Amino acid sequence: METSQLKVETSQLKVETSQLKVELAELRDEVRRLRTDFDTRQEKAQIAALEVRVARLELKVG
Repeated sequence: METSQLKVETSQLKVETSQLKVELAELRDEVRRLRTDFDTRQEKAQIAALEVRVARLELKVG
């Protein structure tokens, strides 16, 4: 591969990583919010689902 092509791919991966980090931060905030004021089983299920998403994103982001 050409160096310029690798630079483009590297830049694209950096953008994707940044987007994932933003999404991860948003999900963490949502989990914190739900943990502080959850009352129902449905909200507990939402928390669990968000925690799974957070864990998956953490694995992707590293």
